[in-house]
Amino acid sequence: MTLTKRRVYLDGALEARAFLCRTQAYVRQFGQHRPRLLRQQLMEYTGSGYPPAFARGFVDMIGAYVSLALERSDIDPATWELMAAVERLR
Repeated sequence: MTLTKRRVYLDGALEARAFLCRTQAYVRQFGQHRPRLLRQQLMEYTGSGYPPAFARGFVDMIGAYVSLALERSDIDPATWELMAAVERLR
């Protein structure tokens, strides 16, 4: 992966972390999760407006988070080591 694609991928991953932090704050405040928000984000990032590497970074990070959550890990998205999680799941 070229440096530029890797940077775009990381930007997507960082956006996923921001999305998870916003979602976690919303759940804590209102006590519910709104799945359509994730669906909307996925549709937006996989559309033609974003580079494919950005969408891959976003989707990979959401996938890694879900995998770890299913293992019952207590994950704080704000402090989560994004790339370490992806490398471990590859």
